[in-house]
Amino acid sequence: LQDELARDIVNALRVTLGVESIRPLVAEQTTSLEAYNWFMRGRAVMDWGNLESTLKAIEFFEKAAELDTNYAQAWGYLAWARASKSFFRPSAEAAPGAIEAYRRSLELNPEQSEALTAKAWIKRTHEWDFTAALELYQRAIKAEDNSNAMITYSLFLWTIDLLETAIRYQRAIEQRDPMHAGYKATLANMLLWIGDTVAADAKAREALELNPRHIFALYAFIDANALLGNYAEVEALLGSLPPELLDWPPIRCRVGIYYAVRGDLERARQIYDDLMLNRSSANYPFLAHLALRLGEVEAAIDVMERGVAVNNWHASAIRDHFVIRQFDAVNNHPRYLALLERIGLDDDSVAKIHNKFSLD
Repeated sequence: LQDELARDIVNALRVTLGVESIRPLVAEQTTSLEAYNWFMRGRAVMDWGNLESTLKAIEFFEKAAELDTNYAQAWGYLAWARASKSFFRPSAEAAPGAIEAYRRSLELNPEQSEALTAKAWIKRTHEWDFTAALELYQRAIKAEDNSNAMITYSLFLWTIDLLETAIRYQRAIEQRDPMHAGYKATLANMLLWIGDTVAADAKAREALELNPRHIFALYAFIDANALLGNYAEVEALLGSLPPELLDWPPIRCRVGIYYAVRGDLERARQIYDDLMLNRSSANYPFLAHLALRLGEVEAAIDVMERGVAVNNWHASAIRDHFVIRQFDAVNNHPRYLALLERIGLDDDSVAKIHNKFSLD
């Protein structure tokens, strides 16, 4: 009914204003109530807080797309949900399904926003094509000002040293949906990256109140309280986590950094040694961060190179001043500079992106 009313209004305005359109101004969604219901269930559970909710969202979006194979929006959300698997699984596993879904969505609607967002994410994380990703993000936001596009665009802006602009986007996203733990958790991490540790801690706590097991909120809480010296708070949190989460390599990596920050290098070293035996499951930039805190410069660069080689989604964080570039030992290291150039995040490449696009 909303689609019909909107189309009637648009058609009336088109006649009144004397304009024609080369594409529909109101996108067709679906005439299948069952497909729509599955789509809405997928939207309800979609959050990158854990793999289980992401897989459940994929299941629901797949049902919607199966029931109406011409449902462009369902295909677009399916593409983004499948792309989001790369938060937890290797990019090589997440990319093919995402590509299949966004291609189908864009066949049906070339400006479908979530499909453009998923394509931008794959371009960024799987192909290291930052220019193509940026063009797609801006198309996605222009097509529909949706939160999935805005949040990944804000992460992209962070990657190319526009943190203040990224945070402005992220605050706007949080204001739209203040009960979404993922938006608060992402903002918490961004505040941490600019050095506002107190605000990062406060925002991480807000996220954990909504979802006590949200992984990105846990990251921000551990990192912020380690830096603030709130060791008892970190220990209390760690004591409350279930073993399967506490043993998950990205969380263990943050715990290792926490021990290194507080000066317990023996425990930090033990975690580091264990993680190095199975680097495929780690968050590569933060494992490199831990290596650098332990004085393992060459090993840290080995880890960063491995993250780039397997298209780890967070590998672009190797440019991040909070994660890596705070360590003087890597800033002018030839291997590190060559790695930045390889993925198009060296200073010259980033400057060209700034000059080519309007990024405010």
